[in-house]
Amino acid sequence: MMVPSLTASAATSLSSPAAVLAQPVLGAVKVSWTAVPSPTRVTYVVTSSPPGKSCQTGALSCKITVTDSTPWQFQVTAFAVGTQSAPSPLTTPLRHHLLLIVAGQSNAVGYQSLAVDPATGTNYYGPGFANGADTTDTITWIPWGDVNAQPTPGQVPLNTPQTMFRHPVTQFFGPELGLARQIWADTGQQVTIVKAAEGGTSLVTDWDPTVPGGLFSQMVNRVRITMNEDANAGVLDTIGGFYWYQGENDACVPAWASAYEQNLTNFIAALRAGLPIDPTAPIALAKESVASYFNPDLSGDAVVRAADDWVAANIPNVVEVDTAGLQRVFPGMHLSDASQLVLGSQLAAATESLMP
Repeated sequence: MMVPSLTASAATSLSSPAAVLAQPVLGAVKVSWTAVPSPTRVTYVVTSSPPGKSCQTGALSCKITVTDSTPWQFQVTAFAVGTQSAPSPLTTPLRHHLLLIVAGQSNAVGYQSLAVDPATGTNYYGPGFANGADTTDTITWIPWGDVNAQPTPGQVPLNTPQTMFRHPVTQFFGPELGLARQIWADTGQQVTIVKAAEGGTSLVTDWDPTVPGGLFSQMVNRVRITMNEDANAGVLDTIGGFYWYQGENDACVPAWASAYEQNLTNFIAALRAGLPIDPTAPIALAKESVASYFNPDLSGDAVVRAADDWVAANIPNVVEVDTAGLQRVFPGMHLSDASQLVLGSQLAAATESLMP
């Protein structure tokens, strides 16, 4: 950015910009101020503390992209011909939430991970499991099974058990519960969860980013709606990580399994292009396993798992957590409630230090 040039004898005679306000917007901070009286054209330069963010304009506001959790503060300096103002006082750091996205198919939903285990009676929302995340963090999700079957939920407390229209009594959770609780235990950081998952879906069709109105575009839309809701409430959301648990369907179709590496690569590129996400934000793959499923041919499983390995090794800021050793609800591929909590903790451990 070119700062307006001044003569060596320039006087500091302009008044400082007043009523400087920093407001959160989608993926950015809007800084605004009132006009500085001057007989000549005034240019305004916004700078940040710590240094690193700036803009220059002749208008009375500008948007500065913010995709990380730095507590940015801003000040404005006015420049006119041969003179400049003192910088305005720094703005107050904005309230901030980490926004985490959980997406994929049935194990991301938590299809058989029940809030109260029917075999043991264990309440995974009760004492011994809950912490501050349960009531402080929020979650929103795309309705499971049929978007027309029930109202789209807005943000609710994390400890709100989720239901499916096909099973209205069932209350369940996915890896997001252990993920948010572990982040709270480690950092005390408040988190907003956007969950976009649907059982029995594939990357080759349902999650194809090029399909208008598909699950990918629904997910991106829900993230943007949530970030705008928080911005309107004075909270700046930044995307701390993306958590992907999918691949079981693709593993069961040889042609889909063979295409998984390229499709996942394309999916991640579309994700980073379609969301206001920092390029360093981690993308975590829950490495699928259908070894316990009633599928006699596991060759596709090996191909999808190898694709996860390749993507994690070759695409920057992608990590993976292997789910092969986690207990399933027999017979099938779905994680138990206890396993979902373990997976969430493992995902947190793999990503918290990488969040921008």
